[in-house]
This record gives sequence, structure tokens and C-alpha cells, in this order.
Amino acid sequence: MPREKVAPTTYRHDQIAPERSQRRAEVLIGNERDPDVFSPQMLYAVWNRECWLRVHSPVLEGSSKVVDDSDSVKIRHIGAEYETEFSEARQGVYDMDIILYQSRPGLSRINLPIQHRGIRWHPQPQMTQAEFDAGDFQQEKAAFSLALYHADRKWGNEYVTGKVAHIWRPELIDALGDRAWGRISINPAQTLLRMDLPTAWLRDATYPVRIDPSIGNTSIGGSSATVNAGFRGSHFTMPSNQTIDTMGAFFRLTNAAKNGQMAIYDDTAGAATNLDHNTSSQSVANADPTEEIWTGLSFAVVAEELWLCADLEGGAGAENLYFDTVSAGDGTSEANTFGTWPDPATSTNDSRSCSVYASWTAAGGATPKGPLGHPLHGPLAGPIGP
Repeated sequence: MPREKVAPTTYRHDQIAPERSQRRAEVLIGNERDPDVFSPQMLYAVWNRECWLRVHSPVLEGSSKVVDDSDSVKIRHIGAEYETEFSEARQGVYDMDIILYQSRPGLSRINLPIQHRGIRWHPQPQMTQAEFDAGDFQQEKAAFSLALYHADRKWGNEYVTGKVAHIWRPELIDALGDRAWGRISINPAQTLLRMDLPTAWLRDATYPVRIDPSIGNTSIGGSSATVNAGFRGSHFTMPSNQTIDTMGAFFRLTNAAKNGQMAIYDDTAGAATNLDHNTSSQSVANADPTEEIWTGLSFAVVAEELWLCADLEGGAGAENLYFDTVSAGDGTSEANTFGTWPDPATSTNDSRSCSVYASWTAAGGATPKGPLGHPLHGPLAGPIGP
């Protein structure tokens, strides 16, 4: 969506996620509470600002002014030989670039001050070679990154998988096109985003150097696990006595379309047990990522605790289900033959929160839906915190 200048030094850029659910996020550059005074910061907010993150430009030295061009908002730091640039890299991805115009000896970390509300922060580990060998996959930018989820573990309907955003680790690019990766983390007090940088590479780089962390408006995990010989799923809480009408999952396929299925298991003491419902088999498109949606369901769910699971038919090529590493006991997996669901399940729990979701009919009436069967989102409005 086009960027809108809402005040002399304040800019708004609403984003539409590339998934079929088309979740809207609000991106605001500047300070909406004092829009006529320049403030080097970016606000990212979703779900009527239930969850929001404000990132401030780093202050290494010098004063600042805003420089607007047709593609981005640049914050130039006078006398410091660096600037910060905010721009939409592609649909659903917003860059928060720092451009260093000269070497800064000893620079190994840049801190970005933040405020936030309604967010759980989950550092993403680097996948091991053994996990790759087993058929799992991780994007390079997902290692040492941050997955952000709703603090109250809301999911389903307009919350989809409950994911707020993904802050990808920074990539460094010098004037000759040489590249390196940094790491991004949050400090224990959750007041700083910390970018750890490769000092030797910075020392030898040809300047200027662009440091490129980005924030992704997405419901999809940054890694994916194989499901060609068994199912995977995650533990969720929902209101009791609801009727699920839609289920969906985000897969990674690289060879051909495959049949997929989903199922709901009851929860007993934190484990998937009795099979509650399962969908019919339907074709999942050969794409990465690919979102498959089962509609027209009428699954009455009594329990508040459940496990939502997905499976793909075996065959050549990658057959993966996306996930983020979240908390112990959030995920589960079990070997099975496609087309059959063990009842009861004897799955093994892990910390992988799978990119699966459902929509259900709210008590007292139907949930309003958009044209693709997903709930409509309200306008982004209302006061925001500090």
C-alpha cells in the first residue's frame, strides 16, 4: 500500500500480509502524539493495536533530521556519518536499515531502544545439521532472529496463528556487494533490540555498509519441519463449546502438489490424546510457502484445550510444515501413515509452535468473514502507549 504523509514529519504505511488471510498491519514513522516535531522512530501494530512495537533509531552521536524521498523515509544523523532508513522492501516486509558511511573501530553491537505491548518474544536458534539432514529447513535470515507472538496466546479467527511479526536477523552489505550476517536479540529487561555484528568483517568492508534488519508482517514460522512420515501439531486454548468451520496450515513443498489433512486432538495433562475430528484429504499446492485452507467444516469442540495437527502425503521433495521455536510443550509430533490418525495419540512434545490455525463460530452468532473465509479486520485506531 502507498505510504501516506500524515504530518510534516510523520508517515503512515499500512501493510497487507502476503498470505491469503491478508492481515493488515499499521506502520507509522514519527510520533503520532506530536506529529509536527520530528521523532526518529517506527511503530508497528496489529489487531487494533492490541499488540504493538515501537523501535527507535539508534543514537550513536550527532543530531538528526528527516529526509523524505519517493521510496523511503531516511533519518540522517548529522555529524555522525550514518543514517537510518525505513522502507517497505516487499509486500509484508519493512526494512529498518542503518547505513554506516565510514568505519567505526571496535563496533560490535548496535542497540535499538524499544517499547512494546502485548508481545511474547521468542529467540530463534540456528537449526543443526542433523535437523537439516532429517528434512527440516530454515531460512538463513531466521537463525538468530526473533519471533513475536500475542502475549495472551490468542489465536484463530482474526489472530490466525497468533503471530505478531518476525524480526529477521540483520544482513550486512558493503559497497562491493560483499555480505555477512549479524544476530538480533532482546535484552533481559526487554527495552533494547540488540544487533550483534561481525567485527572482523566490518573492519575489512568497503564503505558505505548497509545493516539491514527487517520486520515481517506474517503469520508463518521462520523454519519448517518434515511431515512426510508423520503429523505435527500445536497446543491451543479456545472458548469451550464452539464449532470450528475453517482450518488452515502453512506448508513448504518443493517438488509437486501433495495431499494434506488436518485433525483435532483432545488435551490431557498437556498431551494430545483422543482424536476429536479430522478433515478429508485435499490437494496442497506445490509452493513455498503454501497456505492450505479447509472450509465448510462443522466440528463441535467442547474442550477448551486442544491440539491442532497437520500431515502431508509422502513422496519426493520437501514436505514440511512451518513452525517457530516457542515454549516447551507447545508442539508435538508422531509417526503415522498418511490417511490414518492414531487414536489415541502417543505423540512426543517439543517446543515447535506449528503454523496452523482455525476459525470458529462465536457463541451467539457467526464470526464475520472476509471474501476468502477469513474474519474481517477493524480499522487501526485508538490511543497507544509510550
